[in-house]
Amino acid sequence: LAVDVMIPDWDTPAGKALGDRILKFALDNAARFGLVHVIWQQTYYPIDGPAHAMANLGSPDANHYTHVHIATSGGGYPTGSEHYLG
Repeated sequence: LAVDVMIPDWDTPAGKALGDRILKFALDNAARFGLVHVIWQQTYYPIDGPAHAMANLGSPDANHYTHVHIATSGGGYPTGSEHYLG
């Protein structure tokens, strides 16, 4: 139901830019992926409301600085009729 996209060099401008691009891609394709929310750099982006800051959970990992967390509504197991991005 979710995937954590790890960001190499997350604490550099290049790492932040990569995470920002992944966040944008996920949000731009929300309907396609059945997106529920994304978390990146201590900010929660729900699909049905405004983004908001999260409480400090104490570490870069817990605060989602090292990765972009992408949560979906699921959809079950592959059936063989899926169409993937090419």
